[in-house]
Amino acid sequence: MTLASQPAPKLKPKRSIGSLLLKVFGALIVIIAAIIALVLWLTSDLVDAGNSFFAKLREGDQKGAYELTTPGFRQSASPERFAAFVKQYQFEKAQAPSWSNRSIQGSGDNARGTLKGSLKDGGGNTQTLEVRLSKVQGKWRVQHVDVEIAGLQGGQASSADKRIPGESDLVRLVHESNLIFARAARERSMQAFHAHIAERFRAKYGVADLDKAFAAMMNPDVNLVAIENFTPAFDAPPAPDGADVFKISGVYETRPSRVHFDHTYLYEGLGWKLIAYNIRVRPADEAAKPQ
Repeated sequence: MTLASQPAPKLKPKRSIGSLLLKVFGALIVIIAAIIALVLWLTSDLVDAGNSFFAKLREGDQKGAYELTTPGFRQSASPERFAAFVKQYQFEKAQAPSWSNRSIQGSGDNARGTLKGSLKDGGGNTQTLEVRLSKVQGKWRVQHVDVEIAGLQGGQASSADKRIPGESDLVRLVHESNLIFARAARERSMQAFHAHIAERFRAKYGVADLDKAFAAMMNPDVNLVAIENFTPAFDAPPAPDGADVFKISGVYETRPSRVHFDHTYLYEGLGWKLIAYNIRVRPADEAAKPQ
């Protein structure tokens, strides 16, 4: 038998690197698609709540939309103020929003969700939206709506209501917070104060937590209600901490002791709400010391 007549050896086919990479890439696409589908499914109720809120505004059902907000939102915004807000941003004739980002943190009644997207208002302007929602009795409710209108001078404009309050409004805001706290301390329960603070603050601390944290202030020997007839004096102008937070500190010149405070406010709903609270009583002749 000659060499030429011998059968050719069988060679195993080689896998090309390209085909292997295509299979890996295809598997990754399937995994990513599955993750996206899971996220969309997990956040579908969140999106439904956001869409329902704006749908009711388009239908002219402001009362129905208002009822889809959290108790904290309604506390910071009366129906009249809510109506002014809706009119300001022309939500009655706006298109349905398009959501580009959605996320959920926490679970149960501690769950918090965020929707980011845009819509065209009744004037044809494109509005960038950030809507924060919270779970209330198992249902998503709108906690905060942040709006920016593109195309205006300077690029974007935010709600004027979101500006840090001026001197007189700031005095009223801080004094109201301190009086609510003082009366709650007198009643030996932080229940009323807990209802006054921001949703985010409430989610972190329950009434029992606040009772424990402020136990010293609920001592019968401490009479914080005496501040009622005084005006708070601020140590310095309010200090912004991001787009929707500011800090303020000051003192009530009561006697024989002074009442010092350091507070942080968050813009929530349609108003400024407490997200951190610190109050202490010191002898009037004692120099203020850092905490």
